[in-house]
Amino acid sequence: MRFFSCIIIKRTLDEKEKKMKKFIVILIAISLVVVPLAGCGGNGGNGGGGNGAAVENGAPTEQIIFRFGNVFAEDSYQSRTMTYFVELLSDRIPRLRVDTHFNSILGDELGLSESVSNGSVDMIAIGTGIGMFAPNVLASELPYLFESWEHYYAVINDPRYLEIISRGLAENNVISLGFNPIGARHLTSNRPITSMDDFSGLRFRVPNLPLFIQMGESFGASVVPMPFVELFTALESGVVDSMEMPFNMTISNRFYEVTNYIIQSAHMQTTSMWLINEASYNSLTAAEQQILRDTVREALSYGIEILVHGDASDIEYLESQGITVLTPSPAFLSDLIAATQAVRDWFAEENPDALEIFAIVEEIRDSM
Repeated sequence: MRFFSCIIIKRTLDEKEKKMKKFIVILIAISLVVVPLAGCGGNGGNGGGGNGAAVENGAPTEQIIFRFGNVFAEDSYQSRTMTYFVELLSDRIPRLRVDTHFNSILGDELGLSESVSNGSVDMIAIGTGIGMFAPNVLASELPYLFESWEHYYAVINDPRYLEIISRGLAENNVISLGFNPIGARHLTSNRPITSMDDFSGLRFRVPNLPLFIQMGESFGASVVPMPFVELFTALESGVVDSMEMPFNMTISNRFYEVTNYIIQSAHMQTTSMWLINEASYNSLTAAEQQILRDTVREALSYGIEILVHGDASDIEYLESQGITVLTPSPAFLSDLIAATQAVRDWFAEENPDALEIFAIVEEIRDSM
């Protein structure tokens, strides 16, 4: 039985450009309302900002150091947003120093998820690796679940959706601070992919997460689960032939040096979530917590702007580096959507909250 039927709006590049200005305004407005995925609870603290901390003029003075990690390259949109956040925050909470660690220095997505839960890392910005604690988060990356970026942002900022995907975070000592978009993911390959037949025998790298493995299998590819940090070498050596990645990450990680084709499949939207360990959060005073959240909101607004403005120039840059950018035919796109229905069905079978999630997605789609 099929639990969700996805309709894709096919827009030309010209139509997208006409709507871009309006879309940027919508995204920035949405980013100004960040709803936490989990409650604050608890009285712990890693940095000494709680009871007993040194105070001066009624304010705590003991220095706190947060480690903030991600898996992205230092010049990626995501890391630039983190850097901007740290720059803003330095004068706003003088006793708090946030040290950024990019490019999986503190671990891959699964490792970072475990670290923010146990408190060995204070803050992280990752994709769906946190799904190990909150499986509903994976819904945001189901293939072809959303019709458009507008639809996507309306859904992930809906309070009902936020409540559902939050389930599991609080029990693992994690609080959400907000979302940072990564972009639509596209197929990338060392040979053209113009039909479903071209997946046959294709060694297709995916993150080692069940949802992505299911997706690769639905394409009919030979799936190779692999950590992100190993991907460049695997493409260079021919261990894998293909992957899928947003344009900006293909550029920031220089994957254009080891691949030849990008197919504009836009098969899923990817979101980086900013998360903080509960005890680390509670080491701040209530006033500092509000400053932290306000600063995150301002930084994420900046991140949305640079991402949306960058898409067209990203394509131009990739083509200038010798990448051939292909647009799927309507028939091929239709086949991709039909094939990945199996992934949405799998999610529904595995997740008791799936039908509730799908109902919200459909309701918001119908209202737009």
